[in-house]
Amino acid sequence: MEQCTGRPKGARVVPSRFREAAAVKKKVVTKLAIICSLWVSANRFLSLAGLSMKKKCMDLHSTGLEESALMPSLNWDLSAMKPEFSAIEMPECTNSVLEAVLSPTLSEDDAAEVHNFDALLYSYLASKRENNLAKYQERAEECLLQIEEENQHLRKEIFQQKQNLILLEKNKALDGVVEQQLEHLRPVVASIQQFKTQYKAFSNALDTTRHSLQTKNIYISEDLQKFLEELKVHLRTTYQILGELGPDRQNSKTGNELGKVAAMTDTEMKSFFVKIEELASSISRETTLLHQELDEEALGMEVSAK
Repeated sequence: MEQCTGRPKGARVVPSRFREAAAVKKKVVTKLAIICSLWVSANRFLSLAGLSMKKKCMDLHSTGLEESALMPSLNWDLSAMKPEFSAIEMPECTNSVLEAVLSPTLSEDDAAEVHNFDALLYSYLASKRENNLAKYQERAEECLLQIEEENQHLRKEIFQQKQNLILLEKNKALDGVVEQQLEHLRPVVASIQQFKTQYKAFSNALDTTRHSLQTKNIYISEDLQKFLEELKVHLRTTYQILGELGPDRQNSKTGNELGKVAAMTDTEMKSFFVKIEELASSISRETTLLHQELDEEALGMEVSAK
């Protein structure tokens, strides 16, 4: 092991922790200054080569560095770093350029420390990026939920507006149909008034003459004109016969006497019917009383037997 490492034998002096920390801080400061200068030279080289570099300005917390404001704090405690530290976009070609620049100037230990520092910085930036990505995802989900709620509200409003539009169209169609009917019925209004006046005159005439009209079942054939001609012939014959007979007073007297007798018989029949109704009521009364007595006697016999 000693041959491989190349270290001499003997006791090893262990320095104190405070001195070691101070030495480490000095080394880190010098290395960071070297890294900054190399980074500036690499950026100049890339700009001259025509490669497009995207940078983001960062406000980092530094203690003890006046030359550069772009370096983080020298305290290795991650809690001392600002939460506003954003990710740095590194191009793919910077590693090869930095390696080509750093290889002749830095030793192996310094290069290992620089790589460790870069790994720590990249791990912190990756965790920060994941945290920011989770926050952005939550915000995006909230925005999507709000947008979905607004879309549902708008859909409901659109559906309601469509229903109202359909109702309005139906009402317009009904109004058009009603207007067409009114246009067709307007000329009928004048004839309706005339019909009303004629019907009233006909009803008044019918009321005045209905008691003296004779009612008979008259058969009328399908040919109305032929029926009227035949009726005219019969009326002429009856008129001639009545003209030949002339007025007969005896027949009128007998008709009046028959009317008086019919009126007397009508009054007698009415009185007779009244008497019959009185007798029927008295008979029903007597029968009910007789049935009541018989029921009471039957009930009395049953009570005495018990």
